[in-house]
Amino acid sequence: MSCCGQITTIRPPIEMSSQSDVLKGPDHIHVSKFYKEAKNGKFISYITENVRTLYQTFREGAYSSNNGPCLGWRETLTSPYQWINYDEALLRAKNFGAGMIALGARPKQLIGIYSQNRPEWILYEQGCYSFSLVVVPLYDTLGPEACAFIMRQTEMSLVVV
Repeated sequence: MSCCGQITTIRPPIEMSSQSDVLKGPDHIHVSKFYKEAKNGKFISYITENVRTLYQTFREGAYSSNNGPCLGWRETLTSPYQWINYDEALLRAKNFGAGMIALGARPKQLIGIYSQNRPEWILYEQGCYSFSLVVVPLYDTLGPEACAFIMRQTEMSLVVV
């Protein structure tokens, strides 16, 4: 038993071998399937023809998983994971984005998200994409000076905390 309790392995709901290719050689270097080395020297533009944006990617996940589990979290290191399915995540994201619009946000506006990595981050992000808002990540690990610099450089007027 480790210091953190029992560790449970979560198997990804996707085929990991479709995410990258392994280059020949002793180092087993993985490269994105978008790199030219992965497809006989040719770049590919999209993995599938009907998915070209992050907005579409999330919706494709809902479709291909048949509304399967989407975002998971656990309250403590030893508690079981709790999940919301894609439909619930899409509804929450859309409601968040609609709220941003109601507060005066407009398409192409830069929206900062200051948060740790967590399910809410994805919901905020997808809510912004639903209304063509541009996400600017402000990770808490950057520190206050770096975040302030990014906010000044981008001239953003709205930050989600």
